Amino acid sequence: AGGINAEYGEHLQHYYILNLIELMSLEIHKLVISLVDDLFGSICTKTISVLLQSSQMTMRQLIETTGFDKRTINQCLCVLIKHRFVRFVESCNKKRTTYYQVDKQQSLSFTFLFNVL
Repeated sequence: AGGINAEYGEHLQHYYILNLIELMSLEIHKLVISLVDDLFGSICTKTISVLLQSSQMTMRQLIETTGFDKRTINQCLCVLIKHRFVRFVESCNKKRTTYYQVDKQQSLSFTFLFNVL
């Protein structure tokens, strides 16, 4: 009986840790979105919000999801990449597709630095 209770307690602990990580992740996303909104405005905010909901996206996916035209998305990505909120990765296949993703570690570092200053 002691083994079952210990196993249940361990599962419960893992459950709480996963919920805490998910909650922290949501708060970090809110913080990054708020900072991007303050610094770069609503277009970049919508773009980074969409990227935070996905692990990575192509230019076409960003255009379809945000409703912005290619030029607008391109300008926004340039700003976000320049300030290290977003990074890009090229696939190694024949199409050489470029994927964009939020650089969570850099964004988090920048967010904490901005809050300290």
